[in-house]
Amino acid sequence: MQNDDTPPRWQIAMLGSTSAGKTCYIGSFYAFHQVDVTGHGVNTSGFTVTGNAFTQGKLSEIAEELHRNPPETPDPTERIVDYNLHLQCAQDGDVVTRELHLHDHAGEALGGSTDPHKAASFDAVIGRLKRADAFIAFLDCAEILSSPPERVGRATEWPVMHDVLTSVASKLGKGGDTLPVVLVLSKFDRAVTEDDKERVMLFARNCANSLFEARKNITLLICPVSVLRESGTGYLERNLFNIPTPFLFVSAAIIIRNAAWHAEQADYHRSRAAAVDEKIRQNKESMRGLFRGFFRRIINLGLQAHRRFAIDAATDREVRLEHNDLQFAERAIDYLVDNDNMKYAQLFHRGDEMSISDYVSAQIGHH
Repeated sequence: MQNDDTPPRWQIAMLGSTSAGKTCYIGSFYAFHQVDVTGHGVNTSGFTVTGNAFTQGKLSEIAEELHRNPPETPDPTERIVDYNLHLQCAQDGDVVTRELHLHDHAGEALGGSTDPHKAASFDAVIGRLKRADAFIAFLDCAEILSSPPERVGRATEWPVMHDVLTSVASKLGKGGDTLPVVLVLSKFDRAVTEDDKERVMLFARNCANSLFEARKNITLLICPVSVLRESGTGYLERNLFNIPTPFLFVSAAIIIRNAAWHAEQADYHRSRAAAVDEKIRQNKESMRGLFRGFFRRIINLGLQAHRRFAIDAATDREVRLEHNDLQFAERAIDYLVDNDNMKYAQLFHRGDEMSISDYVSAQIGHH
């Protein structure tokens, strides 16, 4: 159980084959969101990112390589690397921080090994990834476009990623509990023509359908992403596309999932609800729009403090809800509902395609 003084920590696992673009994307995400003391830059999301000493040192090095002219791609990840990112936004004059514990791994771990020692190591990596709160899975557009149809799955390691995701989803409880997943179409710059774009999007939709055929309790965002592109002169150049979207989506989705869980508990315990103190009443009045329904049920638990801890017995998962979590999620949703910030992205909740707003409504309506 976490100490009350620590910000909520979300475990986010990245899945992807060798050279799928995971590490390159993490460096670009950090560079996009890091605090810019000059007041300039491309970050319009309202969120900034810092990290612990190791994270800032490692990701600053990767970001520097990507900013060179021409850019340089980072070395492949060995085994598993844990990044501790602090995602921040301003809320009512205060800086609200949430920790993202991001797990990057060697792409070859998904492919397995005939070497017993490597195989055991890779099994340990997969086992650790399966304990995550949410997943960002990378589908390499270069592999999708260059591989024969019958080999695309193996080239992207989709079968292994499918097994990991459905295995985790199968352990979730009933009701509104869903597994947040982003299928990142990395290197989307390789999809030059409309036919190329439709081909990679079709592959991603087929991957999504295969997940929903196995498990319905998944919230999935297909999100094309680009960090670099070939300049036409044989060199790489920066080409940022949909960089903030995956992390803002999984952060909001984790909060909404936790809120849905607590709302379900509130419905169950409503008969034993205690009086709500003035602070909680003020918090309730500060809620806006779609999040009012969640909070109304949550306070029926007799929530008297700023934060709520619980363990979901079905999954042994800590479900933590802070008093400003829903406002934090709302800030992320505000960014995502702008179509320009989710170009080509498609959201599916329990197998049905819908908009971000409809997804939030569906979660509330379920309860």
